[in-house]
Amino acid sequence: MDRRKIKTPQVKTRKSAGSRQPLKEKDTDLINNEIRVIVSKIARVKPQNIKNNTNLRDELGLSSLNAMEILAVLETKYGIQIDEAKAFDIITAKDLYELVKSYLKT
Repeated sequence: MDRRKIKTPQVKTRKSAGSRQPLKEKDTDLINNEIRVIVSKIARVKPQNIKNNTNLRDELGLSSLNAMEILAVLETKYGIQIDEAKAFDIITAKDLYELVKSYLKT
């Protein structure tokens, strides 16, 4: 049996949740790119292959376990706590980005 360890992407964390300011356009572009990199590492594809309309399950083959791993990395990176029930609504990369953005605005 092949027992390879799956390496979780290492992330740098942002400011604490208590000091949030409104997101600027350059911040949203940066966040979108950071999410692409995280997803690409877990899906083992190049970040440039992930577009806004990329279906995470069908096109990238991500499982529900991969989805939970992505959410855990995003929670750590951005200091947020994502409701796991909302994860079922994520179909595309844009859906994931919009979900993270909604938590960062609050």
